[in-house]
Amino acid sequence: MGKLVAGSAGDGTRGGGTEAELARRVYQFIKEELPDYVYAGLEVRLKDPVSERQFSLDLLLIIPHIGVFIMEIKAVESNISPSHLHQLSKYREAVCNHLRDKFLVTPFVYEMLCLPSFKQSDLITDGLSDVIDPNFIFFEEDFANSFAFMSKLLRGKFNNEKLYQEKGVYDDISDFMAHNIYFYWQTGILKPERPDRPPLVFLSFNRNNHSFSAEIKSDFESRGIFVWRAPEDVPISEYYKDVETEAILNCDAFVILISTPSLASCEVRYEYEKAKEYNKRIIPILIEDRALDDIFGDDPDTYQILKMTKLDNTIMDGIEQKIKEQ
Repeated sequence: MGKLVAGSAGDGTRGGGTEAELARRVYQFIKEELPDYVYAGLEVRLKDPVSERQFSLDLLLIIPHIGVFIMEIKAVESNISPSHLHQLSKYREAVCNHLRDKFLVTPFVYEMLCLPSFKQSDLITDGLSDVIDPNFIFFEEDFANSFAFMSKLLRGKFNNEKLYQEKGVYDDISDFMAHNIYFYWQTGILKPERPDRPPLVFLSFNRNNHSFSAEIKSDFESRGIFVWRAPEDVPISEYYKDVETEAILNCDAFVILISTPSLASCEVRYEYEKAKEYNKRIIPILIEDRALDDIFGDDPDTYQILKMTKLDNTIMDGIEQKIKEQ
């Protein structure tokens, strides 16, 4: 199980360990390998305020701006059946009712099974992939590293949304709210003081560089740095200019992706001028092989221009250090 086995005290055999032991090892992996903004609760007990039934969840994740995930840990694949998803849907309903009752929020709650002792190929070999969609299951290979885990998490998110296809407006879970919910589940206290939040980056780019900007955002978030990026961080019905201006005002660093399209963009220019007006730390990244005479009329020597035409860990390490040192 990759890092999951390496960090465990079990014998590492197929299906080795009880479900409680596996749950603890999965929890340990999440705490050690995932960014600090992922809040994980082990054996979370809660009461559905509607049905008044008590529930105990193997593992529950709260990820700001992504959602709430319920995970049921299974040690033996032959025990898996569609009834497990039905049970998870009951848990989902209970969690939704609980969050609405205690915190007045209605986030989307996602359901996932977890088979950390088995590979996806085992499920296919045993014919169980015809019974349940593998996109709803974490397998051994999904614990190879944080990227593999988060990739499966996002696939599960996408398939949950397709499964329910519910109409309605769901609340975004901010970092502040995620911390409060987690703290309540740990202590029973509803409104704790929030510790220092993770740094926030405003990512400015032209839509022609959308794919690369998405890669950079994902890398930042894997390092525990929040990223504001249009259009996904603009709430429905909100005026774009007001939202982005407030985001620039509140950010800890302004990262601008410099390319021929971005230098010709009135929108990118507006964001850049706002960052200067608010005295933000500006980090320009040149993402093309080209000479750079100026940045919207400013001398590029004003900044330490970083050149990165594809994702580079060394450069991203340096940017992370700059952002977190202030």
